Amino acid sequence: MGRSRQVVLAALVVLAGAFASSAGAGSGSQTFKALIVASGASGGREIVAAPVIAKGAFTGVGRLVEIPNQPGDRDDVARDDFVFAGGTIHLVTVTNSFSGSLDPRTCVFTAAIEQTSSVVGGTGSFARATGTFAATLNVHAVAARNADGTCAQDRAPLVEIDALAASGALSL
Repeated sequence: MGRSRQVVLAALVVLAGAFASSAGAGSGSQTFKALIVASGASGGREIVAAPVIAKGAFTGVGRLVEIPNQPGDRDDVARDDFVFAGGTIHLVTVTNSFSGSLDPRTCVFTAAIEQTSSVVGGTGSFARATGTFAATLNVHAVAARNADGTCAQDRAPLVEIDALAASGALSL
């Protein structure tokens, strides 16, 4: 494991350890913050870490798991699970807007994605959860290079760090 990867993982462990998980049975304002760290060194996109922090109607620390789309989902839909000690929150997210750019000299890609996320139930403490959130996903990635030195846009980025911030209402 490279030194930079060890530093990122250590920082994520410290961040996750700073928060205690607690499941409340209520409803109200809710925020979620998540950080997705992915590597494309193997040739495919591999999630290295994906901590999520919840504050509000439910407060806790868990992890984000990307879920494959279901048959019939539109191209602008994504599915994720927030997995906590007390259960899992299922999310369906729709992309509202996307702006991004790729620097052809450095192969650094950045994007800002505005989304609307809906809670569609879950498991355990979240079996009856509902909610809607406005979310922003900020993407920073370094693309691999083709043999001719150009940025590869058909392969997973060498490294990708996505910061998600969502706020809205949650009912448990």
